[in-house]
Amino acid sequence: MATLEKIRSKSVILFVIIIVALLAFILGDFLTSGRTYFGSGDKMIEANGAQVKLDELNAYREKQGERKGDPDQINQQDINALLVQKLFDKEFDQLGINPTDSELSQAIVYNSEVQQFISSLGQAFGLAPAYDEASMTQNIAAVLERLKNPQKYQIPADQANRYLAIWRGMESSVENSLRQQLYSMLIGGLYAPNDVDAQAIYDGETIRNIDLVMIPSASIADDQITVTDDDIKAVWAKNKSKFAVKGGDKRSIAYIVQQVAPSDADYTEADAAVAKMVADLQKDTLSLAPAQADSRFLTQRQSITKAQLDTRYQGANNSRSFKKLVDSAYVGKTMIVQSIPGSFYTIGKIMGIEQKLDSVTYSQLMFEDGALSDSLMTLAKATQTWDSLKLDNAMAMGNQEISLLNVTNPKISEILSATPVGETVLYSDSIQGQQINMLIRVDKRPAPVSVYDIARIDFVVEPSSATRGKISGDFRNYLGNNATAQAFTENAEKAGYNVQHALVTAGTANIAGLPSTRALVKFAMDGKTGKVSPAFESKVRQSQTPSANIPAIFQPAQPAEQEYLVAVALGKDYDDYVAWDDPAVRPRLEREATNMKKAEKLAETYKDKANDLQALATAAKTTVLKSQPFAFNSSNYPAEVSSAIVTAAKDAVTEIVTTPYGVYVAKINSINDPAMKLEDSRDMYLQQFNRQFMPLVGNGLINALLGGNEAENHSLNFVAGIDD
Repeated sequence: MATLEKIRSKSVILFVIIIVALLAFILGDFLTSGRTYFGSGDKMIEANGAQVKLDELNAYREKQGERKGDPDQINQQDINALLVQKLFDKEFDQLGINPTDSELSQAIVYNSEVQQFISSLGQAFGLAPAYDEASMTQNIAAVLERLKNPQKYQIPADQANRYLAIWRGMESSVENSLRQQLYSMLIGGLYAPNDVDAQAIYDGETIRNIDLVMIPSASIADDQITVTDDDIKAVWAKNKSKFAVKGGDKRSIAYIVQQVAPSDADYTEADAAVAKMVADLQKDTLSLAPAQADSRFLTQRQSITKAQLDTRYQGANNSRSFKKLVDSAYVGKTMIVQSIPGSFYTIGKIMGIEQKLDSVTYSQLMFEDGALSDSLMTLAKATQTWDSLKLDNAMAMGNQEISLLNVTNPKISEILSATPVGETVLYSDSIQGQQINMLIRVDKRPAPVSVYDIARIDFVVEPSSATRGKISGDFRNYLGNNATAQAFTENAEKAGYNVQHALVTAGTANIAGLPSTRALVKFAMDGKTGKVSPAFESKVRQSQTPSANIPAIFQPAQPAEQEYLVAVALGKDYDDYVAWDDPAVRPRLEREATNMKKAEKLAETYKDKANDLQALATAAKTTVLKSQPFAFNSSNYPAEVSSAIVTAAKDAVTEIVTTPYGVYVAKINSINDPAMKLEDSRDMYLQQFNRQFMPLVGNGLINALLGGNEAENHSLNFVAGIDD
């Protein structure tokens, strides 16, 4: 049996999802913490004999193409992804895991990214669409033939090479996916359930019907609780493993993020500028000259009909507001069609109204071989419904409605506008040297309608240069006057700044999620405790993604680029455990300690009523949750509560259970066996095992890949320091 068939028979998707999720999240500490300062050469990261070099990272990023987001964040993700792949490759090679050529070919054919790529190029090259494995295989061969012989097919060589590089990347990606699936099966096969596992699954699926009372910790005010350092230390000690430093060191930092935002004066000036622009455009009936003369305003135009506003673009951004503009239409009409105070304004103006031909319904028959023109013309004239034509050498589409306002090809526009209804004409053209032929028949041409030439004028509110100067000056003065970590933190609130705390490692991509702050991470990892950085500038553009098939004037407005100033002050450097009193972790520990003391107080207050749920609920001014189904394997209750429930007998009432969330008491009304019977087939056991226990394989898989070692992240050695 082929290897691929073995994969399919073993619930591959489950294993793949688990591996991808675990490597993306659980592996984070392993792959981002370590750091060395000397001798890394051109290595970005290394672990267990696998390493990622600078040139490999650059080649990988070039292959991935341009991506939106913080380049430093993307860089760290790519480093981690490459290391994971290197670790996998090392395992694959050692275990001899390789898919066969036939398995790889089939996987490529059915890969959605490949299908989209081949479909797009196939259409450009005039190939018939592929609807099955055989035709997709043929189209892949045809596309690759053209890309490998660009001169023969009159394709620009640089373009062909670029597409070939994309193709090689997709081939590699598919092969890696197959190898990961095979490896997943191997790992999964090591965790077969025994009878004890099966019994545990069976017991975990047992359904209990319970009544429950829960009294939340929040029912006691914080000022009624006193938490000592010893209480906080106790919580830290209980959860000590969560504060372990893995691979290298962690630096505790305090940081301030100051947004450079428009001032009240800027908002007032923006309101006045927009109001004046509306008035100026209203006066200048046929022109956009006032807006075009002011660089703060962005203009664009669109021809549109009422029908399009009523149906096709219903719900699109600004469409209702532009419809109001059109409904009260006269040339020169100008109004604000949308505004978000303090953010942006959109002005609409009618530049003209004209009676024009809009929509046309047509059929088309596309083919590559010009010698077929006469025979296809004869066939098309004899067939009313072109959609019914199933041809190997041509692609037919019938009764398509199109707006002539959106047709950019003047020859096509002329054919659709002037050809008599019912008449078929031949259109020929070439795309990148590839001949394309098309039969076009106009099926329906409605009467001309009113077409509105609409202008959209956007104004985005941004901070003035005076505002930028004041915010920047004040912030830099604060840093200069508070040049120690203690002063930086203690004096911030009085100066109007908010100090936040965090832990960073060599693999931390940025500060507070802000781009271009990787140098501050380097400053933190290299600097001495107590040192304060200079101000760093960061800019973020939360660009709106254009919606497909929606005209530009209805697209969401692009907001202003958000500007921030960032600075950090350096706290302690840890290489074993983060201390209990570190500002980055103490608030969380203090909150849990406070909640536990509240729960203990609640337990003491109501202990005499814990045997009677109704009396307990009445005393605590809450309610009894009646007839709640409970299964251990799908419980949403805290672990302590779940354990108390499953160890209690039928008709018993649990002891009062204290948790940071509050106190719980439950009564067991009934215990019902699960639908799954213990004597059922081992396949059911295996299915239940996979669902319940395979996530636990994650730590084992991590250790298998890393060989018990930790990753050493050298990527900060390639970042320019603040003092460099």
